[in-house]
Amino acid sequence: MDARTLVTFLAFSGGTAIGLVGIAGMRVLAAVAVTGQWPRKRSDWTEYLVFVTGPVRRPRFQLYSILWFLGCGAASMVFIVGVMLLGRWMGQTGLD
Repeated sequence: MDARTLVTFLAFSGGTAIGLVGIAGMRVLAAVAVTGQWPRKRSDWTEYLVFVTGPVRRPRFQLYSILWFLGCGAASMVFIVGVMLLGRWMGQTGLD
């Protein structure tokens, strides 16, 4: 595996992982906004991630969920661009 392939794989797999954390965190925070409490048991996490919908009881947590999602999306893009620039620098300096 050459350096270009490795850097591309690292950039997009890392960016995807950050994006998935953003989606999961957004769902949990949105569920906290609906239920009014944090998940207490392990089984609550699955319910919070997938099934909780309804009227919002805590609007602040709804805002936090939106900001979490947008922040993770921005971090994902910064990570991808940063790793790709690192790969380009490695290619220009002959480190690949």
